[in-house]
Amino acid sequence: MGTGDADDDKKEAKKDPKKDLVAPWQHVLSLEVLRGISGDPALLRAIWTQYDNAEGTPNLFAKLVSAFGRLVNDKPQLLGVSSQIHGLGVPASTAAEHANAGYLDMGIGMMASAASAGVSTVTAMIGPTGGGLGQHSTMKQRLIEQHDKAEAPVAPETYPYLLAVQSLDAIAESIPNGVAHEDTRETARGMAESAWPALLAALSYLMSTELSDQLFAEVLTALQDFTIACGELGLSTPRDAFINTLARYAVPPPVVSAMQSYFENGPQQKSGGTADALGLSALGVGGGPASPPSLSERNLACLRSLVVVAQTLASTLGPGWHDVLETLQNANYLLSTARKPNARRSASNLPLAAPASGSGRSSQDESTPRPEALQDLDIETIQAAVTTLFERSRELDDEAFTIFITALCKLSSEMIGMDPVVDLTMSPTTPAGLLSPGADSGRRRTSGINISQSIKSGERSFGLSKLRAIAVLNLPRLIASDPSVGWTEVTQHLLKVARHVSAPSAIRLQASETLSEILQTALRTVPEPRVQHQVFDVLVLQVDVNPVSNTVATDYEVRSSGFSTLNQILESSGHSLEVGWPTIFGMLDSVCKKPEVNEGSRHVPHRGDANLVRIAFPSLTLICTDFLSSLDATAMRQCIACLGFFGKQQEDVNITLAAIGLLWNVSDKVQGESKELWLYLLTELLELARDSRLEVRTGAMQTLFRCVELYGADLSSEMWDEVLWKVVFPLLETMRSDESQVLALTSVGSIFGNFGQKIASLPSSSKVFETLFERLKLSFISEPRQCSTASLKVLERVVATTEKGAPQLDHIWDTFCSMGAALSDGEPYTQDNLVALVRVASLLHDRLEWTDERGKQLSSILRAVIAYSRSPDYRPDVDSMSPLQEAVAELVAKSTHLGPSLVLSDLAELCSLAYVGDGTGKLSYVALSKFAMPKMAEVYERVADTDALYEDGTIESVIGAYALPIKLKYDCPSANKWGSDPPLWRTAMTTFVRVLKILTSTLQGKRLEAIEKQRFEAIWGQVMDVFAGVLLADDGGDSADPEDEEFVLPILEKLQAAVGPRLADPRIPDRVVSAYAETLRKASVLYHYDVRVPGGTTAPVVAESQEKTRYWAFDHLIASSSRRGNNDKRVTSLFVPSLLKRLEATLRHFLSDAKLRGQMPFSR
Repeated sequence: MGTGDADDDKKEAKKDPKKDLVAPWQHVLSLEVLRGISGDPALLRAIWTQYDNAEGTPNLFAKLVSAFGRLVNDKPQLLGVSSQIHGLGVPASTAAEHANAGYLDMGIGMMASAASAGVSTVTAMIGPTGGGLGQHSTMKQRLIEQHDKAEAPVAPETYPYLLAVQSLDAIAESIPNGVAHEDTRETARGMAESAWPALLAALSYLMSTELSDQLFAEVLTALQDFTIACGELGLSTPRDAFINTLARYAVPPPVVSAMQSYFENGPQQKSGGTADALGLSALGVGGGPASPPSLSERNLACLRSLVVVAQTLASTLGPGWHDVLETLQNANYLLSTARKPNARRSASNLPLAAPASGSGRSSQDESTPRPEALQDLDIETIQAAVTTLFERSRELDDEAFTIFITALCKLSSEMIGMDPVVDLTMSPTTPAGLLSPGADSGRRRTSGINISQSIKSGERSFGLSKLRAIAVLNLPRLIASDPSVGWTEVTQHLLKVARHVSAPSAIRLQASETLSEILQTALRTVPEPRVQHQVFDVLVLQVDVNPVSNTVATDYEVRSSGFSTLNQILESSGHSLEVGWPTIFGMLDSVCKKPEVNEGSRHVPHRGDANLVRIAFPSLTLICTDFLSSLDATAMRQCIACLGFFGKQQEDVNITLAAIGLLWNVSDKVQGESKELWLYLLTELLELARDSRLEVRTGAMQTLFRCVELYGADLSSEMWDEVLWKVVFPLLETMRSDESQVLALTSVGSIFGNFGQKIASLPSSSKVFETLFERLKLSFISEPRQCSTASLKVLERVVATTEKGAPQLDHIWDTFCSMGAALSDGEPYTQDNLVALVRVASLLHDRLEWTDERGKQLSSILRAVIAYSRSPDYRPDVDSMSPLQEAVAELVAKSTHLGPSLVLSDLAELCSLAYVGDGTGKLSYVALSKFAMPKMAEVYERVADTDALYEDGTIESVIGAYALPIKLKYDCPSANKWGSDPPLWRTAMTTFVRVLKILTSTLQGKRLEAIEKQRFEAIWGQVMDVFAGVLLADDGGDSADPEDEEFVLPILEKLQAAVGPRLADPRIPDRVVSAYAETLRKASVLYHYDVRVPGGTTAPVVAESQEKTRYWAFDHLIASSSRRGNNDKRVTSLFVPSLLKRLEATLRHFLSDAKLRGQMPFSR
């Protein structure tokens, strides 16, 4: 061949003298012969078998391939450099930068690296010169067919290289020919192992030279077929080396880097014609391209061949998948960018399928049909082929499928700089400690993509997109097979990406969305317990609070995606769930559980917390409305606890209230099945009733007590004991003193009111009531006054349901007395407080066993209540009584247990309140007096025969109560503001006449020993005092109504009729009779002088008012002094002094005045 021996020692080969002795035509002739040998696969196999298959053989086949490889590299300037193979629109500087970096990360072995380095070196050395190989390199007739000529024909200078290329193609194609038959398979394997290093170097170099389309297609086909053959023969090293060669030419790294730079910096226009004039543009001088870099049609052809190889060898590709997938990822980046209509600069002029100028094709080449390898290279077709490759993953066996998935996951991890092994259960001390994109920002992948640029772009991950497609296509296999067959790899990788502490947010969210889709589809496809376990084991990690990344907002979005997935799973597959409830509730709990913080620090709320709560809560709602029947006791307890967590969260009060409502739903379910769970539910409500938010406390208490009231009738004594001591009393003890305390007390009152009999029958009832009453007393005395009212209402409900004579009545009475005694201390009590206290007194009045001591205590409390003057609120009490006055008055007036004395004494007290004090208070007690005066007469009529009334001063109190308004007369408070009631003194006189008539009649009928003399005399003294009040009260001056005298005269007649006949009673002391006579004397004076001088006067007299009354008094004074009855002597003798005094005074004035007047007549 004239190329020397195929020794490794190249220096010796260069000195071989044989080379100089070979004539050119001999060189060509030998190549034509070898071309024929190379085209005979059987002959090649025979040569290898004879000369290469054993040790010590000359390795003729290997030397032949090496010789061809050296020949094609002999004069690289003749073959030139392809203008398409390194992409279009790539600056020369970028291409040079990648010239020696293409395979540095491939790890395909020394030979592949050497081949690549050689190609790159030669390419950089010769530059884009030379005519290349094509139709112009052929001869019309082979030299071997012209042996009859005398002189050897002249062959084109590139003809030997064309023969070498064709021979190499033929040798490469002979290997697949042998693989197809079993008997030649081992031979083909040996030939491939022997030839692949030289073939790799030669073919990879030829791919970069200026070949015609036909030759390029042949070389590409040979490379493709040989790669497939190596894969089918199980030769992984040559297979991976050839695959990486295809990958390098399919997506040249300079194109990828140039595209990234283009979008980072934008296109740069050339500075002018200077660089072109100097020929420096090819060296990268003069700026970058004006249009975006792109793939040429030859790159696309290589890409399609790579896809074909991957499809053919899919089941045996093994770790080689990684580089294939990475190439497809970069191709997707370039093709997708080219298709974007709104890129930074329009890429519509991207010549993806058009050959560049200077391709080496002659006009004759232009007329020949394009080879099949260079047809149908549009973007859609290429992307469809790639899609088909991934779709055929369904045909892989389990082992191959697992390897394929692993490679895809590895690629996805590398592109975000993620450590393949990440413990999702640990929260790192600092995210910077893990691998971040910035830590490896300068490293370039096999593809040439810069990792940091991928992160900056914000694009969705190719690896994740394809992982999603593959997972969806192969979901039946993932579910049906052991988790190690893809399921674990896919889900764990998606989890790692989604929860990565420094990955771009867009990538993390993409991983989260993909994971959610897979989990949802898995359960819809096969709703078996095993699958349910697998799904929830993954989902619980997706929503886990750890690890915390550099972008907390993304953490929340990832977790939110997990909770949305949970909700969709429950909606679509909740009815078929048999397992996983503990995991589900654990996930939901984590939404509201705050992470543990160091001592001295506190949890800082994030707005994502509220979003998580809102997203997760619908799942819990769905469970509580549709799937409660699917929960066992353990899951039900977890459900209740979970509702408690959602009730305690502080982010959304509406969800808190909704959780409380769901507890009500759950209570209906658990009450009939498990009393223990029902009690546990009440304790959760108890905790919520202690919340800092008023509306939450209110809602929780309402639900809690509604549960107790609804199911209380069915509770056993033991359960009632648990409810009272574990729920009700702890609630009262810890409740805040505000509206919630009022609600708590009111609700407790309802419980005791509705179930008082059951509670009273408990073995611990005595302790229960004692504890309750102590708490009520504390609320009344020490807490805000609305709580005081509430505590009294509870006491009222308890009393109302307590039977007469029940032992707890004594406790109630003691509590009531303590409350009454506390009125003088502490904050002022409102009228509502006091009315409630009187209502309790009224109920106790009807049920309690009364003694004199208790009666006096009650009377004392009622008097203190009615006279309480510190209340901040009052109602007008002139025209009608206030509620408090009405309650007390009715209780006292209708009492049948207090005894006549207490009733009349209290009524007398109530009547007198209107006339004591200075009249500046807020209360007038007028209406109360108007009620009490006739009520005393009414009561006295019923009990007048009771001896005790006359012995304990009761009658004196009654008479004294009437005496006050009678004596005050016109000084009494007004009887009304808007009504037409008679004046208070008139009411007093009218009712006193009734009382006096009964009193005098009763006193007359009493035995002497029935009433003590002292008491008897005191009574008559009081009577005469009233009589004096009627006659001697202020006349009102000019404001007096003339009708008042007409009203008083009949009253006086009645009084005289009641008193006069009984004055002869020896038990009435003389002083009383004398006082009566003096009253008549004073009342009978008709006039007075307007001056006071000793002796007589000529001044005119001033007539006294109420002349008729005075004449009435004078007449009765004379009549009483003239009584002739047998028993009237004493009365007459006591009246005569007063009469004489009255006459004497008149005569003395007359005589004294007469001396001065002389004959002047006296005035009338």
